[in-house]
Amino acid sequence: MERIGKGELYKFFKELEMPLQMSLVNMELEGFPTNSEALQKLYQHLVETMKRLEMKIYELHGTRFNLGSSAAVARIVGLHRKTNGRISTSKQILEKIDSPISQMILNYRKINAVLTKTIQPLMKCVKDDRIRGQSITFTSTGRISMVEPNLQNVAKDFELDLSNEKILISCRQVFYPNDSNRCLLSSDFCQLEMRILAHLSQDSALLQVIKVDKDIFTSIAARWNNISEVDVGEQLRNATKQICYGIVYGMSMRSLAEALKCNEQEATLVSEQFHAAYPGIRIYMEKIIKFARNNGYVETITGRRRYLENINNAEISLKNHAERQAVNSAIQGSAADIAKSAILRMEKNMLKYQEKLALDAGAVRLVLHLHDELIFEIPEDKVKKIAKVLRLTMENCVKLNVPLKVKLKAGKSWGQLKEINL
Repeated sequence: MERIGKGELYKFFKELEMPLQMSLVNMELEGFPTNSEALQKLYQHLVETMKRLEMKIYELHGTRFNLGSSAAVARIVGLHRKTNGRISTSKQILEKIDSPISQMILNYRKINAVLTKTIQPLMKCVKDDRIRGQSITFTSTGRISMVEPNLQNVAKDFELDLSNEKILISCRQVFYPNDSNRCLLSSDFCQLEMRILAHLSQDSALLQVIKVDKDIFTSIAARWNNISEVDVGEQLRNATKQICYGIVYGMSMRSLAEALKCNEQEATLVSEQFHAAYPGIRIYMEKIIKFARNNGYVETITGRRRYLENINNAEISLKNHAERQAVNSAIQGSAADIAKSAILRMEKNMLKYQEKLALDAGAVRLVLHLHDELIFEIPEDKVKKIAKVLRLTMENCVKLNVPLKVKLKAGKSWGQLKEINL
């Protein structure tokens, strides 16, 4: 095969209608702004915090032991070997114990995971105060993922409780433009998958909640916990969100019980209450699975297909897994299609409004795609004007039976993004 020059390669992409790939290539070449000095300080902070946690754990127990050994940890927290000879000290098991030392061990593991799986790999990839991850579009659901490194895995801010002291771990604070005149602007689709589910299922109760602009997860959390919606905090809302999607995507009752911290019978009741409140969801799920059985594939709202080879398999476990994939792919795949459409439309609209907004070429740069969220690096003095274009673009990139809504945030760093009202 003959070598293709840059100009011919661009023409080749255009002729094959691959504008999304070109946008992602530009994003990769641009890279995500990262302050290498701040990243190094974060690394040191995590190492020091791990050492402090280690000493606290030894103090609580009274002697040193191997924190990396499951057998040693099990012995310390009072777990006994099962009849099959295996022993587990998983997160779920340690959370159930809920003792001071088990909580410290969980914190230690969390810091260790952030350090070894996220921060250390990122430190190897910083070049010119930029990190350039590779975008992968050929995933099973169509979502854009990242590798080498995966910036989508960078943890949000969290606190560790060291007895009477709380330590803030802020991994996202180290990502910011070195140019003091520039900042980051984020636009995140609100409850995108639930809105797609409402559109596809036509469940009247779900449609009504979304159309009156109520937060469905806050409403459900309040009902499940017998509290007022104003008393639902972010942590409770996020936990409820995970449970709702778990029910929709076929989470086992055992997993649901662990998430709710109850027994399987109570988890089954919660699942039934959810489906009783939104009966159209179960009808839609059954319809999707039936379609997949008859056709061997499912489709997203754009008509993109995913084939499911095990949807009619005689092996029950394989068939059940394929059924969960059918529902998952129809909803998450549609969300992926909408996010991709938003990228392309935003690119076109920025060219369209460039002169009106008095922007230089390349002043607005897509620097990260985070599932339903797009993050741009922009001139700080144009935040509100660009945010208006971004909101208009994303909320109108596809027509559903429910309105699309985005949350806009801006800040000097990824960790300092604050919601902006237009």
